[in-house]
Amino acid sequence: AWEASGWVVSSERQGRFRTLNALCHAYGLQCGADVPIADIQQRGWHMVDTSRPVATMIEQIRQRLHWLLSPEGAAFDFVSTESGFSEFTHGNCSVMLALISAVADIAELEHGAKAYIKCHASTGQTCADIADPRSGRPINFNFLPMLASGRMGVLPHSVQAYSLDDATDGTYGNDN
Repeated sequence: AWEASGWVVSSERQGRFRTLNALCHAYGLQCGADVPIADIQQRGWHMVDTSRPVATMIEQIRQRLHWLLSPEGAAFDFVSTESGFSEFTHGNCSVMLALISAVADIAELEHGAKAYIKCHASTGQTCADIADPRSGRPINFNFLPMLASGRMGVLPHSVQAYSLDDATDGTYGNDN
């Protein structure tokens, strides 16, 4: 309902973000927006409608990033994102790779802003049609950003932190 109301992309909401970002800038801080490409969690805002053609999704990315990053928009300094449809599911690997690259390239080339993507550590999600350059085997979907545009910054994402010798109880299917 909140997205359907139009408020989510309203000039009122954008102005509120711009005000918050101006306050951060007054303290010498940079502000970023975290907006998933396609992952929809807890009614969160996302960039694309995955039922659309790739060219349309890239245009949706362009529009979202303009809304977020332009000085007349929300005036964020950078954007971070996530891939996949959730922590454990994903769509077409080649399409997601193109969308990841589009986020980074549009942010930097059209807005002079950096883009970062959080990579999950879950296992069992592979891309049969894309080889991992380190092993030649199908790449783990979560590691697609290493093949994306060099403009994309990569951040490891884990909801739990462990030291090198802590037991993990198989979190995300991994062991230390």
